Amino acid sequence: GDYLVVIDPEREEDASAEYQLVATIVDSIEIEIQYPEPELRDTGIEFSVLGVGASISITVAWNPGNVISFDVGELRADVPMSDDAGDGVYVGTYTVQEGDDISDAEIVLHLNMPPGSERESSSDLTWTADLRLEDKVTIDTTPPKISRVDHNVRLRPLSAGETLDITMTGEAGALDAFFDIILLDENGDVLPTGILRYSEIPMGESSNGTYTGNYTVEEEDELESAFALCHLTDAAGNESLKSAARAI
Repeated sequence: GDYLVVIDPEREEDASAEYQLVATIVDSIEIEIQYPEPELRDTGIEFSVLGVGASISITVAWNPGNVISFDVGELRADVPMSDDAGDGVYVGTYTVQEGDDISDAEIVLHLNMPPGSERESSSDLTWTADLRLEDKVTIDTTPPKISRVDHNVRLRPLSAGETLDITMTGEAGALDAFFDIILLDENGDVLPTGILRYSEIPMGESSNGTYTGNYTVEEEDELESAFALCHLTDAAGNESLKSAARAI
């Protein structure tokens, strides 16, 4: 464990002063990471980075009557932990908020054993220690960038059997990518009838940051002035949307 020598500042010049060696006696430390339920096409996809709504919960078994908090890197300091049952089991949770962004953040526990708390020594000194845990976390709440969406429809409409090809350029390594074919009303709002048959058409990353998908036109397809709306979701569940500038 970690060992500290607790020194009385008023006696530090006294060569005959008696010092005590205090061990950090923590029975157990548990960390639980919870991700929000993925709102993705494929329910088998799992997030690997913490996004908005994800939580970090820490449980420490120690002595009752002490004070514990933890830091999440430089993002959040002194997240409180409480021993509600009074049995020495301290629990604290931090929930990721909008604007939280950090990579490989250390989780640091702050242990504080005030005078009179349950310990073998009768010292009247306050004892403190910081424990750096091995687990590190990455938090990302910034939506992935989509720089361009384009398609292959130019001067004439597509006919049955022809393929609509959609290309999206954006952040590489996305967790999910797909497009909808949508219709807009006179106010620019999406008409529900425009996405019933033509929604969530999968796209794959053909090269670094370039995603492609296609739809084969069927005999009954009749769309005029439709648009391709692309979706890009990163490893933390952040989603961006962008439509092609030209109508289909």
